[in-house]
Amino acid sequence: MKKKSLVNEVSAVMGALMLLAFVVALGGCAHQGGNLSMKAPDEKSPQWVRAMACADPSHQVLCGVGIAQGIDNLALAQDTADARAESKLAEQFKVYVARLEKDYMENAGAGQGMDTRQDEQMVTDTMKSFVKETLPGATIVEHYRGTDGTLYAKCVLDMAVIKKTLSDSRAMSPEMKKALQKDADKAFEELNREESSHR
Repeated sequence: MKKKSLVNEVSAVMGALMLLAFVVALGGCAHQGGNLSMKAPDEKSPQWVRAMACADPSHQVLCGVGIAQGIDNLALAQDTADARAESKLAEQFKVYVARLEKDYMENAGAGQGMDTRQDEQMVTDTMKSFVKETLPGATIVEHYRGTDGTLYAKCVLDMAVIKKTLSDSRAMSPEMKKALQKDADKAFEELNREESSHR
């Protein structure tokens, strides 16, 4: 009887300890989430920080903004913000290239017979190579440190760089280059309108 009572006591203690650990874990998660919450940029910050995008859409550049928050080491904060800005820029550029690819396939399909999966895969592979060739031309052009210590970085890719990469590409046929160069500005304008509508 005593043995059974001892087992019950041990079970009760273990249950209480598990419950306590669970509560502590929940408290830790809530605390971490609070530390990671994003503060609004201060009023003195530049427009590209407040909008998290390039301030002047009339300039033909794709833009990515990255942030580093809660990092005391300035060099590490800058590296982090730069990497995130480059990542955002890469995402935007891939959307832009997807538009170019879609327009090219539709036009080629209506005209010169883009009617096989092999042809489509060739175009997709060519555009992937174009992305890899172009992204190194992206540049970190500006930083801003907020009053709360948050560091912002702006990365841009100029349309002039994109068009030059198109012109110099060895993976594309002259016909493909001509078609893509024709649609380059149109795809940029469409992407810019879409980005503006989300701001």
